[in-house]
Amino acid sequence: MMLGHIDADGIASMGVLARALAQNDGIFTARAIADVNPRLLEEISKEGFDFYVFCEVGSGHVPLIEEHLKGKYLLVDHHQLTDEERDNPKVFNVNSYGFDGARELSGAGVSYFLASNMVSGARSMAWLSVVGALGDRQDQGTRHSLLGLNEQLAMEAVSTDRMEMVEDLLLFGRGVRPIHESVAMTFDPYIQGLSGNKDACLAALQTAGFELKEASRWRVASELSADEKEKLILTLTPYLEISGDEAAGIKGNVYLLKKEDERTYLKDARDFASLLDATGRMNKAGLGIALCMGDRGAALTDAEKTLMEFRNSIMRYMHVLLSDEERVIQDGPLVQLVGDGIVQENMTGALSNALSNMPQLKGKLIVLRTITKSGEIKFSVRKGRGALPSLNLGGVMLRSAALAGGNGGGHDSAAGAHVPAVKAGLFYEKLKSGIA
Repeated sequence: MMLGHIDADGIASMGVLARALAQNDGIFTARAIADVNPRLLEEISKEGFDFYVFCEVGSGHVPLIEEHLKGKYLLVDHHQLTDEERDNPKVFNVNSYGFDGARELSGAGVSYFLASNMVSGARSMAWLSVVGALGDRQDQGTRHSLLGLNEQLAMEAVSTDRMEMVEDLLLFGRGVRPIHESVAMTFDPYIQGLSGNKDACLAALQTAGFELKEASRWRVASELSADEKEKLILTLTPYLEISGDEAAGIKGNVYLLKKEDERTYLKDARDFASLLDATGRMNKAGLGIALCMGDRGAALTDAEKTLMEFRNSIMRYMHVLLSDEERVIQDGPLVQLVGDGIVQENMTGALSNALSNMPQLKGKLIVLRTITKSGEIKFSVRKGRGALPSLNLGGVMLRSAALAGGNGGGHDSAAGAHVPAVKAGLFYEKLKSGIA
């Protein structure tokens, strides 16, 4: 059994190993999970599988996994891990080899290196590791480029003629959505006054004199001429400056998958990652895994519908939370956003990512919480732009959650935790003291 995290990188990580297992005529079950916990481990330990592979999830929880699965597992991950896990032969984690799992290699990349030792011709899957890295927001190099081992895998994808890299507009759905919708659905960078507001985007572009339609068909950003793209950047510049971004932030490295259809969300690797993220967080991870395996029929159609539902949900959550003063609690360097009763537990990671780009939360540690179906409190924490650069957030979350009877962890700038509801206040206090 493969168990992968519900985000884009987790699903891509499962997808890489699924392709490798399929080449070896392996029989397996793949399942997306939000976290590792005693209830889950008790359940799967009774299902009779010969072996369990955890993809992009589980670091920090190996003693618990060992207790239930008795050595019949492998953990493939890039999140921060404990000292005890670092030398554990059951743990294949990029951080154990001197690389930065937050920036240099994603979970899908770790899976790729494992797959390279399972099958010949694994280089043909390098493109999927790039999708995972972009989904994990590891494009932190110059002009939004990938770094370290991620860059190496991107070049492998290029060398196999599966991918090309160009400098272009960093807009969501740049080859699929009408231009004004593409701008409205872009959250990274967050465009103040336009992100989340299709009508305002349409008005701004019409005022600027853009030809948004060709006959009766809406044009898309990828088909704009070079002059039109520069004009679009100039049009967006005042909005970006309000957000504290430079105009150059809307342009950068775009990773295009050459074998995918121009008019689908699979062409741009960032959009592909958004598709996977949406399927996982909307409880339809099977669609995402099918896309990784090569399904371009019904799975793609259903996944694209799911993506639109997902993006609209993110926009709705942002509006509801930020317009309710009682749900926004300013607390020094922290801002706590209370999503209890509104935000579904699977959506907290994606929502906190979007919130971290917002100018009004710049310099803040963003603490988003919601209540889970099991009655626990789930926290998703992100650094707003420029916030606490020296803080190792993953380590603080791991320790704070443990002191509150829960579990947590992640990266230095993005992490999460689950804690019992009665200990949520204690967890928050430990988090505050941990960043002091």
